[in-house]
Amino acid sequence: MFRYFKKGDEFEVKQGDGSMKAYHFLGFSKDNPENITIESTATGAQEEVSTYWFNLQEIYIDGTRLQTFFVPIAWEVVATASIIATSLEEAMDIARDLSPLPDGSYVDGSLSLACDEADYIATYYNAPKAEEPEQYGPKCVCGCNRFYAHQQLYADVIVDGGNNFIGNGVDDNLSNSISESGKPYGPYTCIMCGREYDDLEDLEQ
Repeated sequence: MFRYFKKGDEFEVKQGDGSMKAYHFLGFSKDNPENITIESTATGAQEEVSTYWFNLQEIYIDGTRLQTFFVPIAWEVVATASIIATSLEEAMDIARDLSPLPDGSYVDGSLSLACDEADYIATYYNAPKAEEPEQYGPKCVCGCNRFYAHQQLYADVIVDGGNNFIGNGVDDNLSNSISESGKPYGPYTCIMCGREYDDLEDLEQ
């Protein structure tokens, strides 16, 4: 969504009571690229908010709500493969069906849409999804009820004969390797205003 905005662009955020609050987009934070700086159009007050919080809001420009669309794209990559073979010709044959592919560099000007049919993209990439469950529980004093917290995770891993960690057990992917997780715990930090709480029981209902 942020690629849509330029510094100084004005937008509105729908508030919990249905009213609209206008802001100017000032850009990403220099100290933390995960945060952006916005400025109240009415008061000129500036505040720094997380990109996560921003993506949760109902954002409007000239009365039209911004939405996230998924568009398939394709591009070319050039790389050099190291192949062991009996001849260059054999190596070239192997390269034509090489797997896995080596890391490469983007070929300038090669970016294009993988599909030009809007109806197809709407059906197969942007079909309506089940709504996320409503978020319950007490809120921060700023009105937000989402917080950064901590959680202990237990994952299947790969080790060597000396019991040294080598990698995660499933496709070397931590998310796929988690076998058990504990209950989240504090301190809890509001994703909107940054206020910190030791316990969620300290929050207002």
